[in-house]
Amino acid sequence: MKACWAALLPLLLSGCGDGSPTGSLSGKVTINGNPVAGAKVSMISSKSGSGALIDIGADGSFQSRDPLPVGSYMVAIVPNPPEPAAPGTKAAKAAPSEIPVKYQRPESSGFSAEVKAGRNEASFRSEEHTSELQSRQY
Repeated sequence: MKACWAALLPLLLSGCGDGSPTGSLSGKVTINGNPVAGAKVSMISSKSGSGALIDIGADGSFQSRDPLPVGSYMVAIVPNPPEPAAPGTKAAKAAPSEIPVKYQRPESSGFSAEVKAGRNEASFRSEEHTSELQSRQY
């Protein structure tokens, strides 16, 4: 009986993955050549509709932490939500985002990524006019 459990233990610890190939994604996000910080890369699988959120660092770089299923993804760049208010206090108004609204929606961003087995890289760049960015209301 002990030998049976010893043989099954690695299978139980490895989880119930379906064996589908996975990959990772890393890259950089910029607007007008400046790194985007305080945001996330939002990825939605074109096939399954499942998604992933990847933190963007202060230098605009990102790297997926969890394996991503291989396939095509629609991509959006979304601002981080504001910090929750302390109990009994009024929430502060969120600061306007430097990310144009069209890039915050996967259907209008024009960004996409193809994840293949192994490591993948993608950069998402926008060349918006500065005056256009400043005049937008969020």
